[in-house]
Amino acid sequence: MRTDNDRRVRARALIPSGSSPAQAIFRDATSLAYAQGLTIENAIEFGTEQARKTDEAFKPEYDVALLALDAV
Repeated sequence: MRTDNDRRVRARALIPSGSSPAQAIFRDATSLAYAQGLTIENAIEFGTEQARKTDEAFKPEYDVALLALDAV
């Protein structure tokens, strides 16, 4: 699958790395999924699922502007 680096960079800029390993997993998984063509909503869902494999109570942190990326 092709990765669009511009999409990945835009998503990563709106997701803080945070202090927990789960937040770092969320950031990486979400930005990569978005770069591979998923909608941002599906990418966030995928990233959350991946992070919850490490921390079942994980709540993602991101700038709400992330939700507008598909409109750009």
